[in-house]
Amino acid sequence: VESVLKAAGLSTRSFYRHFSKKTDLLLALLEMQMADAAVRVRRLTETATRPAEKVDAYVAGILDMAYIESLANRASLYSAHWRELLSDYPETIQQCTEQMIAPLAEALAEGAERGELSSDDPHADARTIFFLVASVTADYATMRGATARAQVEQILLPFIRRTIGRR
Repeated sequence: VESVLKAAGLSTRSFYRHFSKKTDLLLALLEMQMADAAVRVRRLTETATRPAEKVDAYVAGILDMAYIESLANRASLYSAHWRELLSDYPETIQQCTEQMIAPLAEALAEGAERGELSSDDPHADARTIFFLVASVTADYATMRGATARAQVEQILLPFIRRTIGRR
């Protein structure tokens, strides 16, 4: 809080006029970060033409948060406080999560509709894939990419592709 106040040129009193506690600030920052990340993965999925390519682009976009330094710094901060924020602000975290899941759920639904992917419940499948990839991303963002990205992709992508029946 002190570093934020110093950078913003605000007093402690000013801070507490806007936020009742420091986790409120962390939540506001998380909401902004997740909204930016959701826009980024949406753009990545929209550049792909086929649903299976959209899924790969989505996974790559989430993994970027562990392997692109400017994104990894923020991802490691939020992953460290995710559980704390989840227990205090479940509705807001749910909304952020849904923003992140939407592009993947849309790709899975499109793929199932075209007969290119297998998904009886695209939203549930998207949630599962998101939480799998996000948990790996959080771990690797915190460990600063201790495992090569190619190795992580070799673990995740074949599993995800089999799960969604990628043809």
